[in-house]
Amino acid sequence: MSMTTSTRGALSTFVVLALSIGLGRTASANPDRPRAPETTSNASIAVFAEVDTNPRRIAAVPDDIPDAPDTGNGDGDVIVVDTASDGLRQTDRAPPDALMRVVGATSLSHDDGPWSLRLDGAGGGKLFTTARSEHMAVAQGSALGALVVDDATALVARAYAKGRVQASGARSYHVLRGELLGQWQTDGGVLGDWFPDRFRLGGSGTLFTALDQPLFSSTTASVVGAVGKRFGRERLEFSVDAGLRAYPFAPSIKGGLPAVARRMDAPVVGSLSLTSARRIYVALNALGTRNISNSEGEAYSRLRGVVVVGTRLPLDLTLAAQGAIQLTRYDDGISLGQRYFLGDDDETQNMVDLTLSRRLFADLSVDVRVAWYTNELNDEAVRFSRLTCSLGLRAILW
Repeated sequence: MSMTTSTRGALSTFVVLALSIGLGRTASANPDRPRAPETTSNASIAVFAEVDTNPRRIAAVPDDIPDAPDTGNGDGDVIVVDTASDGLRQTDRAPPDALMRVVGATSLSHDDGPWSLRLDGAGGGKLFTTARSEHMAVAQGSALGALVVDDATALVARAYAKGRVQASGARSYHVLRGELLGQWQTDGGVLGDWFPDRFRLGGSGTLFTALDQPLFSSTTASVVGAVGKRFGRERLEFSVDAGLRAYPFAPSIKGGLPAVARRMDAPVVGSLSLTSARRIYVALNALGTRNISNSEGEAYSRLRGVVVVGTRLPLDLTLAAQGAIQLTRYDDGISLGQRYFLGDDDETQNMVDLTLSRRLFADLSVDVRVAWYTNELNDEAVRFSRLTCSLGLRAILW
């Protein structure tokens, strides 16, 4: 499960808020200029009316995949599978539904010379008109602390927590993640302008608890490394995250039968990102993942590309857009466990998300958002489609 992409629309929301409250203006500040201790904070709340064409996140599956019952006619008849809950097959797709969505966010940062701290929190919920089993609430928070040891060395600590609950119990989970990194700055020197100017090395730990399906709860320990280079307002960075993931409640599957040993995975993720903080903000990210497992049907290779764009437009409009495409090759075909995470992470697979915001008053804006989600590209041809359209008001409280 991708922890970095589990929050729907997070990057687009960040771009909207950053451009609205002026975070982008700090990008050109001189990092070498001494600064006095400074504390800043902000908070916002948004209320949306929304239409969801697939509120229960039902996916259509061809009848010839391994775990689907064959209709016997060989013509590729389709059955419908509720991938987001318990995998039980349904006979009808749930109709579109209207809902109300509320999102609140706050941030506090303090910079005092050699050390700095940033705290972020967000929470929200959805109330559906008819699909009441989909009522949900979510909250997340993060902390980022940095201590400058000398002109070239710093320690960086990160912590992240998220919890999600749903009326039906499906897609209910919480996740905790901690990371400690050492960071070293260089000027390239005689090695040339293309030599990286920043190195990071450290470790991380993640605890994921699936409240609806404890079988898929896991603990992950990883080694993290990254190198980066800034070119004016552009930054290029390459990172590697190699870990070991244990599933304490899931047995390893051998020959189709559970074994005595617990399931263990070894995921390795490589990421190449390019960020441009100009008038048009652009972030490009390419990720490659290889997951090795001691359990049959759990190994896969994945390629994923993400693009985020944000800019101000005439008439005091702000545009935030993001898109993603994901291609996965499963060594032994898609498993029940993989389908569980795909159902939970459908919004982080192939998707397009557009948000248009216009300021009405000093601290009040109107947002129009359209998002489309579909299944990743894979040999199993699971077909998923979901469209959401929303209109709402966003208020900056301070």
